[in-house]
Amino acid sequence: MYWILCILLLQNLVEFMGESVDPINGDNVSQLGKKKTKPDFQDFDLSNSIFSSLEDYQFDAKEISESQYPWIARVVHSITNDYPHVCTCSCIDKFIFITSARCLTILQVYYTRVMYNGYKFPAKAFITPTNRTKQSYDDIGFIVVMTDTDYKGKWDTVQLYDKNRTDNYWRWFAELLKSEGNGDHKAIGFAIKKRKNRLKAPERKFLLSELEVVLGMELCAEIYTANYKIKGFYVPCYFGCDLEEFRKEKNSTRCSRAHGVEGGAVYNTKTNQLFGVTTWGSFYSKHEMPWGFSIPNSENFFMDKECAIKIRDDKTEDLKPGYLQTLCPN
Repeated sequence: MYWILCILLLQNLVEFMGESVDPINGDNVSQLGKKKTKPDFQDFDLSNSIFSSLEDYQFDAKEISESQYPWIARVVHSITNDYPHVCTCSCIDKFIFITSARCLTILQVYYTRVMYNGYKFPAKAFITPTNRTKQSYDDIGFIVVMTDTDYKGKWDTVQLYDKNRTDNYWRWFAELLKSEGNGDHKAIGFAIKKRKNRLKAPERKFLLSELEVVLGMELCAEIYTANYKIKGFYVPCYFGCDLEEFRKEKNSTRCSRAHGVEGGAVYNTKTNQLFGVTTWGSFYSKHEMPWGFSIPNSENFFMDKECAIKIRDDKTEDLKPGYLQTLCPN
């Protein structure tokens, strides 16, 4: 539904700008004869961007054992069963997990469980940003699980990307890609195979898989806007191939690979750090589309992390309604 809305939006904008072209496959020259130009940081604008919900599927990704990434976990919405699966999450500290904030908006704390290291942890609290970004494209949510359990296992955690943002328009991210390259990353998470994701039975099996991906600032900005016909989607994204290959053949073997799951980890294989959390993406029948992610280094993230630690460390046994909110007044 979101993708249909996006297409309609693109069509309307194209007509408004004096063009009558297919928003997916049309050319890049207006009727006035002016060539479209790439966006830059001066005109950062998301008003025409629609950040859709993920379909939680993979295609041609590698299925792996959960022991390979013992810090990864999955969220289910049931007290007694290990389904329905809702999203992927990552353990960053004892009793603290992060995922896509949008995943948590449909859940109730009482029914939520985190399946981690063979144990089913009841949720204690959710923390999501007070100052949300548009359709939560850059929002990471926290799940704090109950500490009064009989879990005796090891706490495997993942190290987070450790450099702060220096601006709010992703200039720092583009510079990072220039200096360090766009490779050495994998998308990791619990997914279902493509096409089977259309079967909405709650008992569906989600298996852990990984896919080597490339990162980019222009991946979504070019592909989602049909080669810059409108301004928008100038945000961090990943894909199975780079733009050069996509321009040559949209359905090449590499470009046809897919891995877009709610709360999935964007993992740097060179530094062994969690670089991002997958937050949005669209399905298009003719070819795969890139996926967007949030990087855990925003002011919102650090503020919510402090809140998660306060809630985890609080030892109050009789939790009255509204009490946990008082621990994080901001």
